[in-house]
Amino acid sequence: MFVRFEIKGLEYLDGARAPFIFAPNHASELDPVLVPAGFDFFSQIGPIFYTSLPKKFYEHLGWHRFFYGGLFFKIWGAFPIKAGYKDYEKALSDHVAIIRDGGSVCIFPEGGMTKDGTIGEGRGGVAYLAHATGAPIVPVGISGTFRLRLVDFFSRKKTISICYGKPMYADELFVTDKFTEVNEEKRVAALVMEEVGNMIRRQAEDSMRGGGIIPQVFVPSSIL
Repeated sequence: MFVRFEIKGLEYLDGARAPFIFAPNHASELDPVLVPAGFDFFSQIGPIFYTSLPKKFYEHLGWHRFFYGGLFFKIWGAFPIKAGYKDYEKALSDHVAIIRDGGSVCIFPEGGMTKDGTIGEGRGGVAYLAHATGAPIVPVGISGTFRLRLVDFFSRKKTISICYGKPMYADELFVTDKFTEVNEEKRVAALVMEEVGNMIRRQAEDSMRGGGIIPQVFVPSSIL
């Protein structure tokens, strides 16, 4: 027995082929596992690889360090960013190569997991990947994972909702061919997070109309 899943938005990706840039909110360690949950094993959407931090950033997490940055992470498709450069071209070079080779990449625009259940501002990495590769961004709204315990996952008492949004294409997002302005990075990242926030809000509204309650990530009004 596992949690119940509600999956929406697959019609936006019907018959589509990789590469895509998946951009979900990040509220739980389970989120990377959940992003491909709506696709069958033979889907042409994948394979989906993930951005992660270098292994040294997880060394203080006790036994969790064997999970984060360890063998499981690698098997699941995690590729660490090259930290310390403050340069997207260098930091995300491996992920650009993956996309150009036909693979899809999942990047969490907020840059980390929420600590208080709110959706944070998007960083420029997701915008850079789209500009550098031309691959469309698929916003993903995940609800029901904040503070989800492992025991909750193996029960039928919780519901996780995954909503895939309409792909956002680079030629519609960017107003210039040059990607040098910090404001351009933030503007595009904000557009992505706005759509993620809208999807989570709609998930909450649909759940309440249906008589159910999904534990929500709080969406600040500033991004709606």
